[in-house]
Amino acid sequence: MLYPLRSHFPFGLAHFWSVLVGLGLALSISACGGGGSSRPLPPVSAPPTGRIEGSHFDDLNGDGLRDPGEPGLPGIATFLDLNGNGRLDPGEPSTVSDASGNFRFSNLPPGTYRVTALLPPGRVFTTPRSGLGLERIVGGRPAPEGAFPWMVALLRAAEPDPFQAQFCGGSLIAPEWVVTAAHCFFDEGRQVNPQDLDLLLGTNRLQIGAGQRIRAAQIVLNPGYNPQVGQLGGNDIALVRLSRPVALATLPLVQPNQTNLTAPGTAATILGWGATFPRALDQEPSGFPRDLQQATVPIVSNAVCNAPQSYNGTILDTMLCAGFPQGGVDTCQADSGGPLIVSSGTGFALAGITSFGRGCAQPNFYGVYTRVSSFAGFVQSVIGSAPSPTPAPSPPPPTGTTASFVVNLREGEVVSGLNFGSRAQ
Repeated sequence: MLYPLRSHFPFGLAHFWSVLVGLGLALSISACGGGGSSRPLPPVSAPPTGRIEGSHFDDLNGDGLRDPGEPGLPGIATFLDLNGNGRLDPGEPSTVSDASGNFRFSNLPPGTYRVTALLPPGRVFTTPRSGLGLERIVGGRPAPEGAFPWMVALLRAAEPDPFQAQFCGGSLIAPEWVVTAAHCFFDEGRQVNPQDLDLLLGTNRLQIGAGQRIRAAQIVLNPGYNPQVGQLGGNDIALVRLSRPVALATLPLVQPNQTNLTAPGTAATILGWGATFPRALDQEPSGFPRDLQQATVPIVSNAVCNAPQSYNGTILDTMLCAGFPQGGVDTCQADSGGPLIVSSGTGFALAGITSFGRGCAQPNFYGVYTRVSSFAGFVQSVIGSAPSPTPAPSPPPPTGTTASFVVNLREGEVVSGLNFGSRAQ
């Protein structure tokens, strides 16, 4: 059984070809032109309009599917997210589900629509993705600029374009220190040296000139990490010292006595610039974005993650799992080393480091993360009496959880069956 790495190895070609595929999928052509005639154009009849409809239901067994006996949910807000920012903005069509849980948008011109549902606090989606291949991270969305100022991209120093150079993620935990995954620094048995590594901070976008690009001064691997065994042996954590400190917000770590922050069912946020399109287990994923992606996944107990249909006893106590049993939302290739964060009550805290998984977003195979609280002592021993972290901004007041279906609506078409499942937390 193979457990593919979630880093893109820094000196391979797979990322380059995946980027080309991603760019091919993303290209669009628009035409514009000027006019010199004062004569008005003849009127053009409006194309036939279409309709989008679906329902909200109470997913009592949590499988993401609408099963017999699962009731509809009235009064759930649904809107067309025209600008893709995940929020209901003025001018965006919206509705609420009726007494049977159904919703409908009528008289829509042809086009692509992101049909987004907003759950009230106290409920969590169980059907989180559209299944139409337009999601991010896998099953996520672009992160708001500035929301995660401690997010770091690991880059090959020899490549000037951050988009081509990025191979792993990390988190700024002190002005001079970044925490990431140990496996990011091994390429076919060769260990990456600090002079070959740059770190990009202070930006969500992999673009020349964006943020601060700083050379690494030191790489400290956890002494228990064995590159011959890889992530399955555990201890997949490393620290990188920057060649100069930065004045950016830093991310606190979940401590060993904060077990409540990582209890099963806790909503966690995953972040990264990794692949957004999963493939079969024997194929490379693709669709690498320039903009940082985020998604929400529930933490899963190690017992569930170690079930025979999942990782069958290979998950260690120093690992943490998160995701949905039906798959669909997950970290993927090039997300390695990036953070899994939880709310600490006053802001975010680092609970996990993206490590590995069997494929990406596959049913029953959750994302596996290094459990940060197990390595708080190691981190402290390396960074010593580092200055107290600058508090990260507190998350905005809760407005509910969102999930989207992306629909390509043709002339006169009726798209139905957009079923949003959710359950009480």
